[in-house]
Amino acid sequence: MNHLPTTDNPETICILPMDPIDLDVENLVPCAQNPYRVQNDGDFRALAGSIRERGILNPLIVRPKSGATETYEVISGHRRLRAAKELGLRKVPCLVRDLDDDAAAITLVDSNLHRQNLLPSEQAASIKMKFEALQHQGKASAQNAPKLTVEEVGAGLGISKDKVKRLKKLNSLEKPLLDMVDSGKIGLISGYDLAHLSSEQQKLLVEYITRSESYPPTGAQAKALKRAAGEKLDSDVIKAIMSAEPDVKERATDSNEQYTVKDAFGVGFPDGTTAQAMVEVIRALLDRHQSELDELLQQRLPVVQADASQTDSVAWNASDNLKNKLCKEIEVSA
Repeated sequence: MNHLPTTDNPETICILPMDPIDLDVENLVPCAQNPYRVQNDGDFRALAGSIRERGILNPLIVRPKSGATETYEVISGHRRLRAAKELGLRKVPCLVRDLDDDAAAITLVDSNLHRQNLLPSEQAASIKMKFEALQHQGKASAQNAPKLTVEEVGAGLGISKDKVKRLKKLNSLEKPLLDMVDSGKIGLISGYDLAHLSSEQQKLLVEYITRSESYPPTGAQAKALKRAAGEKLDSDVIKAIMSAEPDVKERATDSNEQYTVKDAFGVGFPDGTTAQAMVEVIRALLDRHQSELDELLQQRLPVVQADASQTDSVAWNASDNLKNKLCKEIEVSA
């Protein structure tokens, strides 16, 4: 078996196996930095089913836990570990690596990039984690290391610099507002705008929403709150803004909201393409892939219905109504 030294100091050298080894699940603990939730959703159940039938094909990545004998911290594989425990497995294959905190954070984020259903809060926390780890590594390797840019982080994550900027800013949101972003009640752009409010101003907003049983801010209202945050944003101003009738047309044609459509789908829309043109293209693609859409609805229907119950949208049952609903949501809050 190949081995990997954990340090260059021959007096303190410790040999770790380079090949996967089976470790007792009771000796594995979650990474303290892990921003990702293990949810009992369809993806997790599919993963558990695969492990039941074929075992764990991709070993977990772990590192020795500092100050603990025979205990390892999971860097990558938290969902596999939980599935293994639920299936009653006593041991799981692991790659043991000697990683410092920065390397562990980067490995943790990079190993989750392939997941399609990450919550905005998880993306925000992981971007912040990788940004800080890379920045710290740069400072450690060079005294005058250049400041890491959002473009560099975005390139490493495969997303645009603008989306990196927005997601990173979400870390400034109070938890109740961040939960609304996760649930889809507040869009990414609106969440970014609300993140510019101070902590106290955000708490006043949450208090207003809770006390008045009001809907979360629309895109236009979030922008108005952001503008007022730099001046005087107290309970009275929040009430005035939140009580105003939302301008639906303004939301649908706002230039920033148009960009989020493009940002959500990556390349493909030339600069200057209107939101309406983008929606028409998306609708045409949905028509061409009706069977895939129907399958998607089986998975997403409860989520969309939950969202519909929080809005003034009319009820819909047919797939045509659903496509219009999804296109509208893409247009105003992608």
